[in-house]
Amino acid sequence: MRTLTATSLGPLPRVGFLIAVSLVGTPLAQAAGLFPEDGSQTATRWYHDPASLRELDVEPSLREALAGRLELRDMGHNYEWIQDIALFGDDGRFWVQAPMPAIDKVLGGLTRGVFSDDDGAFGGAYFRRVSASDARELGLRTKELKWTVVEGGELVSGRFSDGSPYVLLAHDVLTRSESYLRHLRMDPSQARNLIAEDLEVPTENLFFLRAYPHLDLILTAAPGGRIFLHDPASTAETLAQLKNRADTPVAERARLDRMEKLYRGQILRRGYALEATGEWEFRLIDENERTLSADPRFRVRRVVGVFDDLEGDEGWPRVVERVNFFNGFWIHDPSGGRIHLTNRAEGLSSLESYWRRLMREEGAVDARFPGRYSSGAGLDCMGAPAP
Repeated sequence: MRTLTATSLGPLPRVGFLIAVSLVGTPLAQAAGLFPEDGSQTATRWYHDPASLRELDVEPSLREALAGRLELRDMGHNYEWIQDIALFGDDGRFWVQAPMPAIDKVLGGLTRGVFSDDDGAFGGAYFRRVSASDARELGLRTKELKWTVVEGGELVSGRFSDGSPYVLLAHDVLTRSESYLRHLRMDPSQARNLIAEDLEVPTENLFFLRAYPHLDLILTAAPGGRIFLHDPASTAETLAQLKNRADTPVAERARLDRMEKLYRGQILRRGYALEATGEWEFRLIDENERTLSADPRFRVRRVVGVFDDLEGDEGWPRVVERVNFFNGFWIHDPSGGRIHLTNRAEGLSSLESYWRRLMREEGAVDARFPGRYSSGAGLDCMGAPAP
């Protein structure tokens, strides 16, 4: 097992895998820039670590979903959430993160698995990054970013209908680059243009959104500028409709009913209603919709893709986020049709059928559910797309 390089006094060993893709012979594939995550290019291989898949209980279902579509290869890297530390361009180069100093005033907003400047946390301070030499050992060509450090979960890339690339970024990425420029005694107002230069995207095609913690937990992209954005205000009604559908298994109805009551504020603990979604989340996502809809090249559809559930006994229920369908990725079947791979609904086949219907309405041939979502991370977090 090979350990990733980290600027660190105490790196956190973890396991992960990479997705490898090939370009398809379409106009969309000719544009330079980041590998698009919206399904406009075709995956052919997955680099992974078998121990990670076994640990997260996804290996058998993932192998079944990928059979005949992608080749599984052992990557042997020692970090679980590879997506957050690996970026690839659609020309095959590995994009090395900018050499920012490992201090909080510059690298603020990164997850604990990637950065900490606290000597007492996780055994010491560190900035986890894959170096150019790490990438070259894998036989990869490299491109070194100058002004940008971005976790994969903070970024969603795609192509508009005219083939031009776009990139959605969390605001933390902009703040980070501005802080880096101040650290270098440079003008922070240049950050937006320099990030666009780094990511090989026109400045007008760079969009900053609000996210907590990551963008890929509240939205997913499809070809042609289509964006599926979470709609928390509709969760209770969606659950009610699913509960009453004739094809919903009887065994699932009671659980759907309890989840609906949670979202309607009807689940009490010591006399207080448990809260599934706070007002801050409604405002955050509504702001993102306004940002995207202001550009006519995007087609935004609000859908419910995150479902909180309850665990524990009736006397002391606890809210848990068990289902997240946004945190997935696209593969293609032999005919070129798109399939959305995402996280399972943990025993609720009615929710999986609901998501499959949505994906098919938007042109996908199917949706599969080999992943497992837990603690704010799922299938999409485990890999980084590459040619």
